[in-house]
Amino acid sequence: MASEPLDPLYAAVFENPEHGTPDDITQAGCLALARLGKEAWNAWRGKYPTQVDFLFSVRNAANFSNCDFSGEHLSFDGFKFGDGAKFIDTDFGQANFVNAEFGDFTVFLNASLGIHPSFYGARFGRGTTFALATCYSAIFSCAQFADDILFDGAHFGDDTAFNGAKFGNNTSFKDAEFGENTRFNGAEFGLSISFISQVGWAGGFAHRLH
Repeated sequence: MASEPLDPLYAAVFENPEHGTPDDITQAGCLALARLGKEAWNAWRGKYPTQVDFLFSVRNAANFSNCDFSGEHLSFDGFKFGDGAKFIDTDFGQANFVNAEFGDFTVFLNASLGIHPSFYGARFGRGTTFALATCYSAIFSCAQFADDILFDGAHFGDDTAFNGAKFGNNTSFKDAEFGENTRFNGAEFGLSISFISQVGWAGGFAHRLH
């Protein structure tokens, strides 16, 4: 595979050694590739997927941890990330992940998602965490979540929408904070959903699957 010519959509990214290689990308490479847009990113990810070993270590994962996008409108609309994508302590002015696809073990730990972040229609694999993430007026409507999803300690602010979202088993919103007009209209939950110590959950209706 290494000897094959790279797709012109993203070949220039890997001419810089600081960006790593297509099958072992660096954070700098992730940034450069993401700025080329969805078509280039998805073409690369389709050719060079992540690899998870028996210890659940993920190789060639997307890494945007500690990045500051507050002054840059970088859209991740429709991106396909694969397993192990990291957005730890990442700062967004307005996160846009509409219809994005995430694999297992995605981490938005302590991320600042900004005002009106949208994950509308996004799909998340098992083990995703938004623990301690902060945002205001987030949209998770029609998103799909697999098992073992954590929103523990997340701060959502007002006007958060999970309308029509679908959750697998073992979803936790422990100590999450919701402002006014939070909505779970038509949301579906699997087994074991926790809102222990939640603050200010207002309005909406959630249907639990048995």
